[in-house]
Amino acid sequence: MSISIDAKSCIIDGRRSLLLSGAIHYPRSTPAMWPGLMQEARAGGLNCVETYVFWNQHERERGKYDFSGRLDLRHFCECAASEGLKVFLRPGPYICAEQDYGGFPAWLRDAPGVRLRTKNEAYYDEVRKWFDILFAYLLPLFDRAGGPIIAVQVENEYANIGPAYGGEGGAYMTWLRDLIAGYETGAPLTACNPVGSAEMMLAAPKLERAVPTLNAGFAHPFVRTFKRWASGHPCLWTEAWMAWYQVWGLPRPFRPAANMAWCAARFFAEGGKGINYFPWHGGTNFGRTGMYLQAANYDFDAALDEFGCRTRKFELLSSLNHALRAHEDTLVECDLPEARRAGDGLEARVFSHGGKSVVFLCNDNPPPDGARAMEWGGRNYSLPAQSVLMLADGREIWRGADSDAPDPVARVFVPASSFGKSDWLVADEPPPDVTGDWLAIGQPSEQLAFTKNKSDYAWYKCELSVNSVATQKGTLVFEGINDFFQVFVDGARAAVSRTHLPEDRGAWDSADYRQSFEMELAPGHHELTLLVCSLGLIKGDWQAGRSNMAEERKGFWGRVVWLPVATASSGAVVRFGEWSIHAGLAGERAAGEEPPGRLVCWRPLSSDDAGRPLRWFRVEFQAPDGDAPVALDLDGLGKGLAWVNGECVGRYWLIRSVAPGDIHTEHNQVMVFEPPGGPCQRYYHVPRDWLRAGKNTLLLFEETGGNPSGVKLACWRKKTGG
Repeated sequence: MSISIDAKSCIIDGRRSLLLSGAIHYPRSTPAMWPGLMQEARAGGLNCVETYVFWNQHERERGKYDFSGRLDLRHFCECAASEGLKVFLRPGPYICAEQDYGGFPAWLRDAPGVRLRTKNEAYYDEVRKWFDILFAYLLPLFDRAGGPIIAVQVENEYANIGPAYGGEGGAYMTWLRDLIAGYETGAPLTACNPVGSAEMMLAAPKLERAVPTLNAGFAHPFVRTFKRWASGHPCLWTEAWMAWYQVWGLPRPFRPAANMAWCAARFFAEGGKGINYFPWHGGTNFGRTGMYLQAANYDFDAALDEFGCRTRKFELLSSLNHALRAHEDTLVECDLPEARRAGDGLEARVFSHGGKSVVFLCNDNPPPDGARAMEWGGRNYSLPAQSVLMLADGREIWRGADSDAPDPVARVFVPASSFGKSDWLVADEPPPDVTGDWLAIGQPSEQLAFTKNKSDYAWYKCELSVNSVATQKGTLVFEGINDFFQVFVDGARAAVSRTHLPEDRGAWDSADYRQSFEMELAPGHHELTLLVCSLGLIKGDWQAGRSNMAEERKGFWGRVVWLPVATASSGAVVRFGEWSIHAGLAGERAAGEEPPGRLVCWRPLSSDDAGRPLRWFRVEFQAPDGDAPVALDLDGLGKGLAWVNGECVGRYWLIRSVAPGDIHTEHNQVMVFEPPGGPCQRYYHVPRDWLRAGKNTLLLFEETGGNPSGVKLACWRKKTGG
């Protein structure tokens, strides 16, 4: 067994090979799904799978490591090896990945003096401790020991923040590379950066003694520039974005399968030597593992959908992968192909070796009217818009698809079971006044210091005094508050914060953390209470005004101000007393136990419960027959968390989606979106292996006031008929 990378290609087990990899992230599926996912990866023509390592999930509490269940990374790698697949490991420690805190454990924020992703001894100490554990755990699985792991990436997309940290950032990357090399795995090290243009690539710093790679929506225009910029290395595309992730408030993004296949084929036509489809299977952000604003689904419009089922992308890309593998001996021996231009957006790329040839006929004209005919070798070939046709020794071996071709594997959600009103139990989330464990803090203070990220929720309260003889009209302004919250006056909900939030926000003192509400306040003393909800921790500095990630904060840390209207009674004074905080929810503390929600008092559901916030709902059900993937249809609910048999399905939020704005400049892939106006995400994956043969229990915390009468189970089935 051996692995090396030279100027031409990867050399795996002594043989030059194209790297045909797909991302499958182990915590986003379940161990019962892994064998099937690996079988589908092999059937799709892949020879490798890629995964990040999720530090935030393995070490939720400092010094307590979890490699069980969905975190059994060793078993995941063994499943890959059983199908003859190699593993490309991306251990971070920063991974981005749309993960909570970019894959860092939340407790790292509280290490004294820590600054993340730069030269900092407190940070170095914690990374070293974690990597000592991780690499000792994985060492038997590296190629040198006969295992499947063939390459290790250092950090992730450091060019996104590197310029801000200058020399100290460069020193950090060198330190991290040397730390990983010191584990003597024998695997080549790589380092990736996002590329949206040749200028971006040329401006990115290179990490010495690591193979540079690129991440992009399309990469073929950059191959020849890459070969000049990174001479001595093959061009490897470590993130070939299948589409994009979905955030709360925006519609689901898609990328046409034909466009993805064209971009992948064009990359190899230009001389690319390895691709990692990102992702091959996206999966689900179970529990509270998604980053700030990330939806529970991580489908990413991948080759295998969220449930592990084949899509049209699978059909197109698997046929391409098999064609590439069948002729890789010719492709890997040519550093760059012979380029021939036929004009009018038509290109030919010719690879020749040992008397054999592979030709890519490329039509780069976009739809809808980009179809062209191209002459080659005395024959005319019809090429759909933005497509590639491959010839081997004059014989057609692969053809791209028409972008308007129908989807042969379309699926739909089919209702499997619903619940009657009498099936449901309901309970109120008791306010902290009932449990009696408020903590006096004087001035508002961000919540992570108290919740330790073990809950999304924190309560805040203070006394509000209105010194006047008449009701006051004005605006209640909160400065320094994050992310979503509800305002209660004397126990009654008085306001709800805005729902559609920007993914990238400004500095902590900016207007992005300021919200105001018009209201009336009666004379006298009142209790002002807030329930603040984190929507996940940021994944990078850019989501908080380029502040270092160690400065991440949630909850309420600023001040509250009353702005009276101009006609308010002169001399009226509104004062705010000292603040107290309470971390988490009472029912949440036992949500994963049996019976769930034991800290709340259950009663039969009544018509009065619909539309009221802060309610727990519970129902028992039988698993649907058969083996079709199962989802919760949460139609009619608002926002909250869901559990099945003690397993947290994830955060849910059915806010209506709005039209998307601009995406980052390096995100150059073609994308289309679902029509806005529908619920952002209605269906939530429940893995079959979480369900029992007999009684199952669904538990919901409904935060904003939804009605469970529309909740049902659905199965994900192939579409039939017209």
